[in-house]
Amino acid sequence: MVAGVYLESYYQGSLNETELLVALMIFAMGLQNGLVASISNAAVKTTHLTGLTTDLGILFASFVKIENRQNPELVNKAKLLMTIMMSYMAGGISTGFMFMHIQSKVLFIACIVLLVVVGYDLYKLRYASGGEISLPRPHSNEETPMRIEIKNNRRSA
Repeated sequence: MVAGVYLESYYQGSLNETELLVALMIFAMGLQNGLVASISNAAVKTTHLTGLTTDLGILFASFVKIENRQNPELVNKAKLLMTIMMSYMAGGISTGFMFMHIQSKVLFIACIVLLVVVGYDLYKLRYASGGEISLPRPHSNEETPMRIEIKNNRRSA
């Protein structure tokens, strides 16, 4: 959002400004990737297509065996990784076309989409499940990332 406002209102096209905006966007992508990786227990990384491509290659190679093609866990993982890759590619292509028409205003569209996704997730976690969100502190000797646990407070009748 900050980058979009700056590009629309204050950007003069200098090298220093360009470098600052690139650094700001890289920081935002790293922050998003770290958050998604932490929440998903490192199952999903949103900005690393090379690792995702490697994982898909390994999965598809394992599908040579019929028992792996019938393993719901492997099939679901392949579907998730393909969905991430296709979404990433569709977003990049559509954003490129939108940028040709509306320039830097495309960043505001990305912010709106992300706000809708965050709002939906908060609604789903907090209200639809009837639970509360808690972030446990990991032990200092653990190497696993933090997970969000939902405690169900519903009373049975």
